[in-house]
Amino acid sequence: MALREQGIQCILNLCDELAELAHIEREFGFEVYHLPVIDEEAPELEALDQALEWVDEALFLGKHVYIHCRHGIGRTGTVLNAYLLRKGMGQQLATRTLRRLRSQPANYDQWRTVRQYGKQNPPLTIREPSLEFGKTVDLAPFIANYLSLEAQIERELTNLPPAPRCGRDHGQCCSSPVSLTLIEALVLSSRINTLIPGAERAEIIRRAVEASRKERKVRQALQGEYCLSDADTMCPLNRTNPLCAPAVEPDDTIICQDLCILYEYRPLKCRIFGQSEEQSTHLWQNTLIEPLKELSEQVFLTLSGSLPPEEGLRFSLPDVLSGKYVEAVFRLMLFSSGENAAEQAGD
Repeated sequence: MALREQGIQCILNLCDELAELAHIEREFGFEVYHLPVIDEEAPELEALDQALEWVDEALFLGKHVYIHCRHGIGRTGTVLNAYLLRKGMGQQLATRTLRRLRSQPANYDQWRTVRQYGKQNPPLTIREPSLEFGKTVDLAPFIANYLSLEAQIERELTNLPPAPRCGRDHGQCCSSPVSLTLIEALVLSSRINTLIPGAERAEIIRRAVEASRKERKVRQALQGEYCLSDADTMCPLNRTNPLCAPAVEPDDTIICQDLCILYEYRPLKCRIFGQSEEQSTHLWQNTLIEPLKELSEQVFLTLSGSLPPEEGLRFSLPDVLSGKYVEAVFRLMLFSSGENAAEQAGD
C-alpha cells in the first residue's frame, strides 16, 4: 500500500459520506481517528481540538499522520490550517506554509472556523513557531544494543528443548511480579506508545495504575515473595483472546494464543519463564545481568550526567506501563546530581 511505503501509521479521516472507510483503514492496520465532517462544512471547535490533540500525540510519538477528506481540499485544508495555528503560527505564516498545497479552506464557514480556532490559539511571540518536536538525547545506540541482546536470547531459547511459551501457550507468567531495568523500561514504554492504538493504550494504563496500587499494597503486607494473585491482579498486558477455542484433545483443554498484548515484544523475564531453573539461571547469569546493568547505567549517565545509585535501577512492570517509572527516574537523577554536587563542594 502506498501509504505504508511513505511510512504512514496514523490516519485522521474527515469523511462523513464514506461511512465504512475508517473501518477499512483500521482493518489495514492503521491507527485511525474518525472526525466525520459533512462535505463543504467545518468541524465543531471542540471536536476539532480533540482531533488535533490526537495528531499532536501521534507526532510526538514519532508516528506519521495522513489527514484526508474525500478530495483533500476544503475539510482537509481547514484541519491543516487549524493545526498550524495550534502550533503557534499566525494566519499569514500558516497561509504561506500551505500555499504549495491544494488543501485550503474552501468557503466562508471553513474560514470562519479557522479564524475562531486561531483566536483560541494565538501566534507565538517568544520563539519562532515550529512543527518539530525536539529530542536532545539520542538513546538509539543503547536501544539497538538491547534489541541485539533480545535477539540473542531468542536464538538461545530456540536451541533449548521446546517448552510452552508464556503469553502465547499459557498465561502463568502473568501472575508473577516482573521488575525491569531502566533499558528494558525505556524500550517497553516506547513500544507501548508506538505500537498500541490510543484507546487500547489508555486501557492498559488504567489497568496498570490499578495493578500497581494492588501490588504495592500486597508487597508491603507480605514483606517477601508473593504472587500477583495474592493482590487480586495480573499483568496489565494479559488479555483473553476471543479466538480461544476448545482443543481437539480428549481432555477438552482450552488452547489460547497471544494472551499477551505485546507477545512479540514481551519482557525478557517473560521470554525465559517456563525454562528449567538451571537453564533460566544460566541465561540470566551468563547472558543478561551484566549487559542489562551496563546498558541501564549508560542510559542513566547519558540522561543525568551522573552514575546511578549502587543498588541499581529496577521498576515494576505496572509502573513502566503506566509511565510512573519516569517519576522514579527523575527522583534518582535529582538525588544523584545532589550527591555529585555535595562531593564537589567537599573537594
